[in-house]
Amino acid sequence: MKYLCATVLLILFTLKSFCCSCIGFNSVESGLKNSDVVFVGKVLSKEIIDLSDPLYPQMLFQQVKLKFLVTKAYKGKVKSDTLTVITGMGKGDCGYPFEMNKNYIVYSSYYRNVDKRRKKDKRFLSTDICQRTRSSDDKDEIIALENS
Repeated sequence: MKYLCATVLLILFTLKSFCCSCIGFNSVESGLKNSDVVFVGKVLSKEIIDLSDPLYPQMLFQQVKLKFLVTKAYKGKVKSDTLTVITGMGKGDCGYPFEMNKNYIVYSSYYRNVDKRRKKDKRFLSTDICQRTRSSDDKDEIIALENS
């Protein structure tokens, strides 16, 4: 019985955890380098959507789809004054907690499909708390972007 309990505890403590973890310090320069589109914008709409993983089509996971009114673009081709960005719900999936009608500096990348090819899907931008996305009230960030 002792061995059974010990084995169960060992298995429980060695299972891989799937939660958000951001490692290291992300400078403005590396944030720009690792992002496809960087802009300042206001959240116009926020919608919860269900997405499926091509590897596990029976599983759905929720994401937040946001529409932004772009006021200034710092990187990337922004062909419209509005952009759609996807992020997680938060609570362990790295989603950024955007609020309606607030302005943000958004560091975003083209959404990567979860299939084997990991190809970028240029229809969708995504961001999370591990990128430098933050409130546009951060004037030091704006100055650093202007000077880069």
